Amino acid sequence: MQTEFSGTIDLDAAPDKVKELISNTELVASCIPDSKDFKKLDATHFSITVNVGISMVRGPFKLSGITESMADYVQYSISGKGLGSEVGITIKLSVAGTGPSASRVTWSATAEFKGIISGVSEPIIRKITDEKVEEIASNLKAKLGNRVV
Repeated sequence: MQTEFSGTIDLDAAPDKVKELISNTELVASCIPDSKDFKKLDATHFSITVNVGISMVRGPFKLSGITESMADYVQYSISGKGLGSEVGITIKLSVAGTGPSASRVTWSATAEFKGIISGVSEPIIRKITDEKVEEIASNLKAKLGNRVV
């Protein structure tokens, strides 16, 4: 099953500061709920374990990824396995200034699910994803010193 997601996150910080934050894999990993064992393998490669709780799929997924920081976007390519399932995710984040000290992160993601997790309905996966993205956005705002609203 393949699914696409997208959205925006408004932050009270200059675009260069926001891009620096979303390019910092270790800092981004610290914003992911239910994650542990983050390892930066080199300048662009990392591994992380994330506990998943979607319907009957509950437990750890071991993921590896690559971060690419381009002039106008940051991209994360992540793949991994857990609980009789496989996942591949590509996330693209772009930053634009919306005011003197304000930015908007526009993001899009494509996720492919195989195995047991592919049997979970898309509305359930979408609901859990929306909740997790809100948590990550809240944590990013806290890292930037923004008020969390």
